[in-house]
Amino acid sequence: DTGNNEVYQTGLVIGRGTMNFDGVNDYVDLMSESLITGTGDFTVSCWASWVEAVNNAIWNQRDTSSANPSCGLYIRTTGGVRFETYNGGYEQVATGANTNLNTGGLHHIVCVRDGTNSIKLYVNGVLDGSDTGGNNVSLTAVDFQLGRNTGGSGYLEGFIDEFAMWPDIALSASEIRTLYNNGIPYDATNVQSDNLQGYWRNDGVGIWDDRTTNDNDGTPSGSPSVLFFPEGSTAGEDILSFPLADT
Repeated sequence: DTGNNEVYQTGLVIGRGTMNFDGVNDYVDLMSESLITGTGDFTVSCWASWVEAVNNAIWNQRDTSSANPSCGLYIRTTGGVRFETYNGGYEQVATGANTNLNTGGLHHIVCVRDGTNSIKLYVNGVLDGSDTGGNNVSLTAVDFQLGRNTGGSGYLEGFIDEFAMWPDIALSASEIRTLYNNGIPYDATNVQSDNLQGYWRNDGVGIWDDRTTNDNDGTPSGSPSVLFFPEGSTAGEDILSFPLADT
């Protein structure tokens, strides 16, 4: 079994099987009614990698039939990322300054909205872009998906892991640096645990378990393939420093 983030062995190699997003039709449906609603604060954190600078989605919250209202994190054609809110037009757009991310390397990306009409984008523990103009779009409880635009386009060719959601708070810069942990993935349950409302690891091509009590398990779709990561130099972790088993 290559799902559910279980430690398993192939031949003489111990590691874990994860889902590879193929850029054609692969995505994960996390929930049909997102927990991020209204105009208030929220934070979304993930680790991601990709190799092509195209306008594809890392995550997206919107109704399948309409982009109004919506929000999401997208790869830019310049190789960076942008975090945006939308309602009949782009209301707020935080464009990342870093344009050298499409190298296949793993990046920690955090999107924050606070109650001061501000959105912020952090990459690898550092503020990379922000927008203090416009108004906070009132978001609704619609589909939340990984790896594509919920409307059915913009499929990601790459990898997503350690996806976490705090629907009601804006994490501080210090808390975001803690999550980044100098490039070693940090367990999100140790940051504002009382407010953490969704936490998923890349559990392969099977169900992605929500590690909070909300049990919003993610469902992979498309034709995903297994990406195998062997155990690294630290026992119990793969070569990317992700845990081999649930903790």
